[in-house]
Amino acid sequence: MNKPTILHLGFKWNLKSLALVVLTIILLPTTIHAQCTTIAPNGGPWGNLNTAVNGNAPCGTDCGTTFYGFGDPLSGNNAPFGVYGGEGYWVAGFVPGTTYNFSICPTGNTILDANTGADSWEPDIVVAEFGFANGVGNIIAGTIAGCSLNFTPSNPLTDTLIFIINNPLETCGTLYTVDNGIPQLTTDCNSATGGACACDNDAVCEIGESYCFCAADCDCSEETTPSFVLYDPAANNGAGGFVGTTNPTGAVTPQTGPLFCPEFVSGELNDGDLLYLGLAIFGPDCVPTWGATATEGTLLNFDLSDAQIFDGDVVHWLAIRQSEIAASAGTTTITFTDPLNAGCVNTLLIDWADFGNVSTLATDLCPAPPCVDNGVCSVGESYCSCGQEQGATPDCPCSQWTDANGWDVNATIRPVVVMRNNNGFFGLQPDPDSIALYQAGGFDGPLLCQSDFGDENTGDTVTLLIGVFDNLPCIGSPENPYMVTASTGSFFTSGTNSVSAEDDDILLLDLTTADIAAGFVNIDFTDPLNNVCTASMTIDFNWFGNPNTLIADNCPVSNTCPETILLPNAIASDLYEASNSIVATGAVVSGGVVTLQAGITVDMGAGFEVPLTANFCALIDSCGAMNREMGVSMSKKMISQKTIKEKCICF
Repeated sequence: MNKPTILHLGFKWNLKSLALVVLTIILLPTTIHAQCTTIAPNGGPWGNLNTAVNGNAPCGTDCGTTFYGFGDPLSGNNAPFGVYGGEGYWVAGFVPGTTYNFSICPTGNTILDANTGADSWEPDIVVAEFGFANGVGNIIAGTIAGCSLNFTPSNPLTDTLIFIINNPLETCGTLYTVDNGIPQLTTDCNSATGGACACDNDAVCEIGESYCFCAADCDCSEETTPSFVLYDPAANNGAGGFVGTTNPTGAVTPQTGPLFCPEFVSGELNDGDLLYLGLAIFGPDCVPTWGATATEGTLLNFDLSDAQIFDGDVVHWLAIRQSEIAASAGTTTITFTDPLNAGCVNTLLIDWADFGNVSTLATDLCPAPPCVDNGVCSVGESYCSCGQEQGATPDCPCSQWTDANGWDVNATIRPVVVMRNNNGFFGLQPDPDSIALYQAGGFDGPLLCQSDFGDENTGDTVTLLIGVFDNLPCIGSPENPYMVTASTGSFFTSGTNSVSAEDDDILLLDLTTADIAAGFVNIDFTDPLNNVCTASMTIDFNWFGNPNTLIADNCPVSNTCPETILLPNAIASDLYEASNSIVATGAVVSGGVVTLQAGITVDMGAGFEVPLTANFCALIDSCGAMNREMGVSMSKKMISQKTIKEKCICF
């Protein structure tokens, strides 16, 4: 409900000696009740109590909370004060059908009561509709000789009320300058008597209910607005600032956005590939942060750090490259979730066609500076714009990490070894100290055994996991993948020592005992369009132990299955595997889960039983097949189809 503009009405200060400006006097009708309904000169109406409730009478999460009138916060004078007779106090945002309490009784709080005179005289309190336009309003309730008054507004067209406090022993309309109690306002939250501000759990979000205190009735999406962000240089009195909008094409000159170029966001030069989309979410006060995910791109905080949590009302970015826009099929979805309530989900759909030609959007909006072919890599030029097509002597060569103990921050190509934790696979700089640190922490890799892929260790093969990251849009893409070549070993997906790979791909290099005997493997990552651009990584097998016994030490030969298994007694829950046959003449235990797997025969002879409460399965298959089928380990094919989730963990 829109609130009337009444900010020009004054604040009462507790420094009674200060001269007060001339303020509006509201005359309310006196014919309905005998109480005095005239505000005295210099008696207000004051907005202190309205300021205390932020312009809305307490409801929802504020149910049961008592709000107190203080001095003018704009002046820095916030001490409590007592009311005078003949004063009036207005408050906006009352909800019809809700029971409230206005009081000037003692609070029981010695600090709040110290500067007031509660109970110093018997007050007469009147609650009336605030007739802002003509100074006339209907009386809601009134009491004689009482410091507290309950009342229930009923008019849906008027949400602003005024409280008039008089000393009935004094002349009506006269300011009685003796302190009484501090003005207080409270809402009844009892579902039986509290009215619309009480949560009745009837699956209907009624007036006064909200998601924060009545999530069972109110859908958070009705109170949440995922938004695009524009930059407005005229905001903040010309200092510039960001504004939210639900219209992706709503920018009006001189506003810009919601798509921004790197030069604006990070100060880096445009490369014709990277874009930033400004985002924000405005929601209920009880959800200060939101879990956020994007179907494409990377979500970032305003300072460009990774953002899996969005702060409400704050500018964030979606960093997205042209290849990701192309892979989106034209739309990207941002999903926001209340971390404390998975049922509170809001989405923002981004239709890239709103901003131009989807296939050339980044190039059209944020083109890279032109290349001047002069043998010098000038400011604004890069390998992609001024190097890849120049053959053996590019103005801007590509570069790679040069220090085994730390990446050069300016490196454009970064080969990595790949390790694994519970969240997935991540890239790590290829040096023994970093690898040993993560291995000591229980992380797997970068060498994996055959058993890690659901097979049996044969004692002669191990697999090295590697990958590459870059900040070059012209290499490692589907259109121009790296050519990766190893000095020894063979890649799982190609069966040879070379393979094509995109940025973030996981590559599996199978190494035999003979390969390990070489002592090291050198791996090159080359741009097929210009082989001068090559990054290399050398892995020393001594990092992982003695090369002569490395496979045997790390991946000992798996125990082979017995040829025959006999089960004459009670058969407990387990997977029983034999290379030839299994003979079962006992009974599966009640509630048991039993699998019998043999290479040739499974014989269930006399005495074999399976109770109704048990689960039983018999299979003809090789040893280890059940583990592979049940996904105990990831197959090489599955891993080769995954990508590295975390980048460049350095020490």
